Amino acid sequence: MAEAMSEEQVSLPQGQGDLPEGEQETKSDVKLFDFIEGGNLIEELKNATDTAQEILQRYDTAKQSMEPWLEKYEKALKLAKMEPDSKEKNFPFKNASNVMMPFILEAMLDFHSRTVPELVWSQNLVQMEIHGESSAEKEDKAGRVADFMDWQLAKGMDRGTWRKRQDKMLLGLPCTGTAYKHTTYDFDEQEASSRLLLADAVIFDQAYDTFDEAPDKFLEEEYTRNEVVSMIRGAAEWDLDEDKMPLERDHPEPWEVIRALTWIDLDDDGLDEPYEVIIWREDDSIISVRAAFDREEIQDNDDGEVIRVRMCEVFTQYQFLPDPEGGPMGMGWGILLCDLFRSLNTTVRQSIDAGTLANLAGNSGLIDQQLTGSQARGNRQQAGPVEVRMGSMTPVSTGGKPLRDSVYQFPYAGPNGTLFQLTEWMLTQVRDMTNSALNMDTNSQEAAMMYLARLQQGLKVPNSIVMRVYNGAAEEFSKIALINYKHFSDERYNKVLDGAQQYSMAADFDPTNCDMIPAVDPSQGSDIERQQRAQIILEEAKTQQAQVLNVREAYLDWLKAMKAPDIERLAPEPSGEPDPMEQVMMANLQREADLAERDMQLREAKQDLDRTSAMLKAMKEGGEMALKLDLTEAQITKAYADAMFKLWEMGMAGDNPVKTVQDIEGALIDQQVAAPPPTPQPAPMANPPAPQGGSQGAPI
Repeated sequence: MAEAMSEEQVSLPQGQGDLPEGEQETKSDVKLFDFIEGGNLIEELKNATDTAQEILQRYDTAKQSMEPWLEKYEKALKLAKMEPDSKEKNFPFKNASNVMMPFILEAMLDFHSRTVPELVWSQNLVQMEIHGESSAEKEDKAGRVADFMDWQLAKGMDRGTWRKRQDKMLLGLPCTGTAYKHTTYDFDEQEASSRLLLADAVIFDQAYDTFDEAPDKFLEEEYTRNEVVSMIRGAAEWDLDEDKMPLERDHPEPWEVIRALTWIDLDDDGLDEPYEVIIWREDDSIISVRAAFDREEIQDNDDGEVIRVRMCEVFTQYQFLPDPEGGPMGMGWGILLCDLFRSLNTTVRQSIDAGTLANLAGNSGLIDQQLTGSQARGNRQQAGPVEVRMGSMTPVSTGGKPLRDSVYQFPYAGPNGTLFQLTEWMLTQVRDMTNSALNMDTNSQEAAMMYLARLQQGLKVPNSIVMRVYNGAAEEFSKIALINYKHFSDERYNKVLDGAQQYSMAADFDPTNCDMIPAVDPSQGSDIERQQRAQIILEEAKTQQAQVLNVREAYLDWLKAMKAPDIERLAPEPSGEPDPMEQVMMANLQREADLAERDMQLREAKQDLDRTSAMLKAMKEGGEMALKLDLTEAQITKAYADAMFKLWEMGMAGDNPVKTVQDIEGALIDQQVAAPPPTPQPAPMANPPAPQGGSQGAPI
């Protein structure tokens, strides 16, 4: 995104609409401003031949610096295409196994499957990231910009081929580690263009730490005659005479050009400025010079002198992994693990060859054949190596020995088990490194939150790679948004939005508004992470006691995470009436609360009943004990009364019978209290024996 410039350096969009008066004014009047919209500036170039040679020298230096990396790139590409080093392999025998196993392709497909749903086939490819305080106006503007760019990427740009190119890029990126997008404005098509360039297409000096730091970048391009004529007649305005160009039958090879983003001093002010220069390789002549900067990239002083000019970035470098040595190129599995993949292919081939030898050992060997004359072996003239053919008995001369002693079959034990185990071990190491779709098994005893945390921890490494690709996509989208601002079309913009109100495309895509930038959303992680997170939130929303979470929104997020089709039909927008789904959920929650309260009341009632029952039991036992005591006291009183009555009848009660009874009763009571508890007596016999030795007196 371009930096915010001063009022004198504000960029002007080059579209079809009209800007407010005064916005096109600028304090500076340097010559470079005329170059911005000057088209092909070939006539401004003073010494075209020397300039072309200087640019070609920079090109040769850059290409030479890329040779070590291009060698690794070619090997990685062969692995991806499963192309062996040679078509025929004759060791250890003719037509030996030359198979290429798809281990690298497995890693490529794994990464491709993770990124394609979000960066290619998603209906919402662009999401506007709002910075600062959010407002309804910002959200509406972000929605319009995102909707238009989604249409632009899917159908508008490059005749609707952007998705195909992005799909192709995401498949090859894990192998080679680097890919480019060349984002420019096509004046003939009146639309932004974002071409896919493979890792070897962009040539620059590898001495720089990053791709953006390299000042010169080159493209080797090939054109047919029709394409060259279109460039001559179209907005490119190539400086060529088409009448002098031979027809295709006279020039079967395509025409080659070098497109260079480089620095030259076109205005002779002693300061180099960035330009796009095209060199015709037929005679190494310059056929096009165009400014590679805008007004906001020019910094000048009050005297009209240029201080600095920045190049407009048209390349977006996608990286899979950064170079461990700090180089400017990205690294993929095909480059980092090339030797390991080649060793795997070698061990597999050796195992296959061993099986082939084991199958042919039974009918392969040497057999004696009696030859005469000059064909006889064994003499000096016929001495030398014996050619052995697999699957056949090779005749040799043994000097007339018996046939049973003249046959030698090759012994062979078959494929080596240790070699097979080594292959399995290396394959395990490769898959542990490259397989980003880790299999995280669930445990029925494990909480959902713990499983989600374990899953996120296991996917940190692959997610970091995906995040790097997302950042590259955000850079590309920002370049497209800047082109939309410079070359706006309000008519097309409002036609795509198809709204009742008319909007200004230049105002919506204004880069000086830094509150909003195009971005993708990599924060949600993989599909399984999003699904697990949405499931946890939904369960929490359904079982919450306090109504904090919105149940309907939780269901919508869950449906989106599950990629359910036609979500609007499954969960339509609520009307003025209460939402039936929410009513059911509230009724269920209220029913559960009522049941819990009723259960609490039943438990309290049972506790009260238990206490009352215990109290009644204690009162019953106390009453029974009191009755027993009263009965015992009554029986004692009756016995005393009967005894005193007997004493009175016998004249032994004295003058005051009542006092005598009270004294006796008190003495008996004191004796009863002081006496030990009575010893249990055996039960009386049913027929007691008669008393012995004398008569028995009458009891008192």
